[in-house]
Amino acid sequence: MHILKFVTLKKIFAALLPIALFLALYYIYAALTFKDFGITWDELDVYSTGKLMYEHLFARGAPDNPALVFKTGGQEIKAVYNYLYSTTVYILNPRQTFAGYHLLNMLFGSFAFIAAYAMLFKKYKNGWLALIGPLFLVCMPRFFGDLPANPKDGTFAVMYLVVIGAIYILSLIHI
Repeated sequence: MHILKFVTLKKIFAALLPIALFLALYYIYAALTFKDFGITWDELDVYSTGKLMYEHLFARGAPDNPALVFKTGGQEIKAVYNYLYSTTVYILNPRQTFAGYHLLNMLFGSFAFIAAYAMLFKKYKNGWLALIGPLFLVCMPRFFGDLPANPKDGTFAVMYLVVIGAIYILSLIHI
């Protein structure tokens, strides 16, 4: 039987301070720059399909939209997975502006920074050292530069890192 360790408030504060400061700076950066990103070639399609999925899921009596159905091997498959994120940001961006979508994409990227920090903090037990993970992500142009205006690849990268982080942290817990 495991004995629960009581963690002091000071230890919790010390563990969360580095990532809180990093995220505060990142949110300031996001607030100052989200309007500066251009529209990518497929953004309109992704967000339009999110709107179609929203209407399909929540409009009463709406017929199935052929744009949401893939036919393969004689079967029809609805593309819920592909458009779950774009449907969510459609709901959260009532004015449907690209700047609003870019801000939401940047905010969603926070989960990747938190996951990278959590994995390294779990390994090294040092918050300042664990900041190397989020800082490496910032230094990767393909991740950090694409995050605001790439709703497919950025979302996939964030979720991939979150899932890898969860698997890693759960593998260290002895049940």
